[in-house]
Formats: sequence, C-alpha cells, structure tokens
Amino acid sequence: MNFSSPLILTGLAVGVVVGLIMRYFIFRASCALVDVEPTPFKSILVVLFALAITLAVGVPIVGLPLGLFSQPLFNVQESVSLYILWCLFGLLLIWAILGLLYIPALPVPITKGLLLSAYEIVLGVLANALLVSVILVLYAVYQIGTNTGAGAAHTALPAAPPAARATHPS
Repeated sequence: MNFSSPLILTGLAVGVVVGLIMRYFIFRASCALVDVEPTPFKSILVVLFALAITLAVGVPIVGLPLGLFSQPLFNVQESVSLYILWCLFGLLLIWAILGLLYIPALPVPITKGLLLSAYEIVLGVLANALLVSVILVLYAVYQIGTNTGAGAAHTALPAAPPAARATHPS
C-alpha cells in the first residue's frame, strides 16, 4: 500500500476522525444505559484515555501470536481456535481494565463501571459490524456499476454438452 498517495492519507484521516466520533457517541450511549451523566469534556477525556489503554493492551494481545514484535507464539493458520480463544481473553482483559478505569473517572460503583464497559464493547462491535456492512454494500454497488467484479469470460456460463443434459421423464 502506497502511504504517500493523497487519497490513501485522506482516507486514513477520515477513518480516524469517524472512528473517534463513533467511539465518543458509543461511550455516551453506554453512559445513558447505566444512568451516568458525565460532561462532554470529561467524556472526551475518558474516551481518549480508554482508547489509549485499549490500544496499549489490544495491539500486543492480537499481534503477539502473529509475530508482530518477535517470533510468533503459535501458527495462527493451523490453530485458529486457539487464536480466537486468545483474542477473547484479550477482550475480557480489556473489558475488566476499562471497567476499572471508569470507577474513578466517573464516580460509579464497580458494577456500573463493568456494565458500562460491557455496553461499550457490545455497542462498539455492533456499530463496527454495521459500518463494515455498509462499506461492503457500497463497494458491491460500485463493482456492479463499473462491471469490474468479473472478467468477460466469467459473465455467462457456457451451455452444457448434449450428453450431460438430463431428460425430463414426462
């Protein structure tokens, strides 16, 4: 990927801004679900701090088995179920860390802090799934409009040879 292209840099910048805005509104929605009302400025600070913690914990957890920092822990292609369990462990760890972060940042009891982080993770997963599905639909519409999805040889199936045609008993 050529990161010197203005189109790529613009796309990355827009993606980061949209991601931060989505993260803010997901946090505010999670706060509303557990009846916590932080100020908008405090929400921005908590979201940025939580994002920094999530990246600091999540990138090594996801990248360690892949060999991002050194030798891979295990072959991910051969042990997909182990990698899924590893990522679920990482998600559980991030849930607990964020839940403990919200206790002093927003004066809430431990149950509300953990519930807030659980809502934030679930709403984030659902919002990301919705965003990815919209992008894929738009890409499919683009491919259909420009006819770049399949080559000319794959647009129509050839007729079956006469010996392979089944006769219908009537």
